[in-house]
Amino acid sequence: MAVELSQLLQLLAGQRAVLTIGAAPRPVAQLIDCIPGIVNLGSKEAKHIFESHDDMTGEDLMLLTFAVEKGRYYKDPKRPESLSVVYHSCLTGKPYLLALKRVGRGELWIATYHHTNEKKIKQRQGKWPLLYEPN
Repeated sequence: MAVELSQLLQLLAGQRAVLTIGAAPRPVAQLIDCIPGIVNLGSKEAKHIFESHDDMTGEDLMLLTFAVEKGRYYKDPKRPESLSVVYHSCLTGKPYLLALKRVGRGELWIATYHHTNEKKIKQRQGKWPLLYEPN
């Protein structure tokens, strides 16, 4: 499933309330008892990403599907219903941090998504247990 620019624009404009981004890898969904692990982005959260992280672009948001499917998943001990995903862009190599919150039985919602750096990733990796790393 690919995120289309027109769908993102509708979401940001408030013409659409929710956009399904994809699904967490099956092993992750099973580990956290959240099958099928559908990942959604709400209009409010999409606006938050742009307002709070002014370096994010539409192109960055279009990488969300890859982040969900190809990222490394970590459990955040401070947030029992949340997952953190570290993704390095397949196009630029830039690292991103994606926060997912479990809502309901089989759904994950994007809480935030932004650029990060290797230093911050290393700091978090020491504190967060790795749940899943793609091949």
